Amino acid sequence: MLNKKELNERIDTYLKENNNLFYLNNLTPILHLLEQSKSLINPYEELGTNCIAINYHDKIDGLTSFELVREYLYLLNPKYQDIFTKCLNNGTFGFADTINDEVDYLTINCSGRKDKHLFFNVGFEGNILDGKILVHEFFHYLNTANYASRELFTEFISIYNENKFLDYLKTKGYSDGDITKAKLERYLGFYRIINPLYYETLILNIGSLIGDFDYNFLMKYKDVLSFPSLTFEKWEEVLDTFLDKLKKCDEPNHHNQEKVTPDISYRYFLGTVLSCYLLTHEDENTHKRVLELNDKLASGLSLSDSFNILELDLNNISSHDLVASVNNYYDKILTKEKEHQKIKIRSS
Repeated sequence: MLNKKELNERIDTYLKENNNLFYLNNLTPILHLLEQSKSLINPYEELGTNCIAINYHDKIDGLTSFELVREYLYLLNPKYQDIFTKCLNNGTFGFADTINDEVDYLTINCSGRKDKHLFFNVGFEGNILDGKILVHEFFHYLNTANYASRELFTEFISIYNENKFLDYLKTKGYSDGDITKAKLERYLGFYRIINPLYYETLILNIGSLIGDFDYNFLMKYKDVLSFPSLTFEKWEEVLDTFLDKLKKCDEPNHHNQEKVTPDISYRYFLGTVLSCYLLTHEDENTHKRVLELNDKLASGLSLSDSFNILELDLNNISSHDLVASVNNYYDKILTKEKEHQKIKIRSS
C-alpha cells in the first residue's frame, strides 16, 4: 500500500540532496520536452512491429576496431589519437569478450575510479558496435572532470561523435545495414527512456512545486500543474513504482538499474535531442564547434558560453522543433531499416 507521507519525505530528501543539478532546477521545461517526445516518438509504430531484431553482418576483430577508432580520431585531431593510444597502453580502457567469455554485464560499458585511476570497461561483440562504444566512452574520458556544464553536454558530445564515427565507417565500405542498426539501437534506447523519465520528472516536479500528490487535487489543477489525464489507479501505480525505487536505494549492493537516477536518464535524453538537432542542421563547421566545446568544457564555461560555441539559441527553438529533429534524423534510419527488412524477406 502506498505510503504518501513516506513518499513525500523521500522525494523532499532527494530534491535537497541533489539541488545543484540542472535537471532538478529545470523540471517544468524538461517536462514539456518529454510531453512532446511522448506524442511524437514511436519507432515501433513507424516500423509496424513490436519486435525489432538487431543482428550485425560484418565481423570486426578487436584490433581492427582499435585501428578504425584511431583513424577516425586522427581525422578529428591528431592529439585525440595520441591520447587514445596512451589510454590503451596505461589500462584506462579495459575490454571483455562478450561472445566467448562469461561476463558480468553490469561491469561492462561503464566507468569508475580505482585507486584514483579513472577506468572504462568496454564489452566487445566483434562487430560495428565495438568502435562506436569506444568512441562514445573516449569522449567521456576527455570531459570527465566534475564541472557544472558537463551534466548537459557529456552525453551530447559522445552521442554526436558516435554518429559521425558510424558515418565514417560507411566511407570505409562497412555494411550500410549494420550502420543503420547501430544507429537504430540509439533511437530505440532513446524511446525506452521517454516514458519512465516523463513520470519520474512529473513526480519530482509536483514534489518541488507543491509537495502534494493527492489525485483529486492534481486533477482539479491539472492544467496549471501539467498533470496528464491519468486514472486514479494509474497514478497510484506510478507513485508506487517511484517509491519502490527509492526504497531499493536503501538496500546494500543494489544494482545500478534499481537506483533512482532520472538525472542520468535525462543526460541521454537531452544528448540525443541536441545531437539530432545539430546533425539535421549542420554546416561544414558544426563538428568543429562540438569539438571546441569538448576541449573547453573543463575551463569552466558557463551554459550560455557553451551554447554560444555551438551557435544554439534554445530561447528561439521550440520544444516541438527540438523533438522533431530526432524524428527527422532517424526517419532516414527507419526507412533504411524497412528496406533491409524487405531485402531479408525476399532473400529468405
